[in-house]
Amino acid sequence: MKSNNHPHARSQTHFLLFS
Repeated sequence: MKSNNHPHARSQTHFLLFS
């Protein structure tokens, strides 16, 4: 789920990884 349209997408990805 890579969304370049969302600036917060990366933060969400990190959140999932950290979860």
